[in-house]
Amino acid sequence: MNALLLTFFLTVSVAAKAADVPFRPLDSLKSGAPHLVDDGGVWVLGIGALSVAGARDLDEDMQEHFRFQNRLGSYDSLGNEFFGTGAPGVLIGAGLWYYGETKDDSRSVHAGHASLEAVATTAIVVSSLKLVVGRERPDASDRYSFPSGHTSTVFASAGVLHEFYGWKVGAAAEAIGVLTGISRVSANRHWFSDTVGGGLIGFAIGRAVARGHRVALGEVLASENRQAAFTVVPIVDSDFAALHLVARF
Repeated sequence: MNALLLTFFLTVSVAAKAADVPFRPLDSLKSGAPHLVDDGGVWVLGIGALSVAGARDLDEDMQEHFRFQNRLGSYDSLGNEFFGTGAPGVLIGAGLWYYGETKDDSRSVHAGHASLEAVATTAIVVSSLKLVVGRERPDASDRYSFPSGHTSTVFASAGVLHEFYGWKVGAAAEAIGVLTGISRVSANRHWFSDTVGGGLIGFAIGRAVARGHRVALGEVLASENRQAAFTVVPIVDSDFAALHLVARF
């Protein structure tokens, strides 16, 4: 899957037309990176990290409930063999790009670029993490379990769609991501927490890349209309010492 995505990514980089919206993935990733840690990005990463920690406690129970039970019916194979392969994200990106070029719609071109960049970047990040973490799969086939690549690629596309087209479109894509994650647990290829981690990583990258493109379009992001700040205040008493986190929105 990763080789396919990287090959496509490089191919479209070379073949891209010098149009009104040139395809410059490295520049786009550079502009999108700060949005990983903007106010919304911090919440995504923070809540996601807590979710992964909580999901680890459910790994055995979820494995027992879903493993080889075919609870999703035919959707089980869809998640494993299609949705999570990265092909839908590439097709969505290419489709939006083509539509935008033919209709002179720069927003669709940006959305297409963002989808391709998010899926490819997620594949690289997740593959690297698999090597570093080295978690054994539940079927003991290898030590590349965390995070789930299938789940992450779907959520990368979902993050882009959510950012460009709103929560309704985003929620539909995220539901497919959840289905993909469950199908991976059902196939005994991942622990539940692997899929939660993969979803978090994919969504965070997709959201950040898409926001970088929206800024390039000149759109004002919702987070730019409000100020958020976090302050850590030390509290020291004769009996105890603590840190107090103050959040202002």
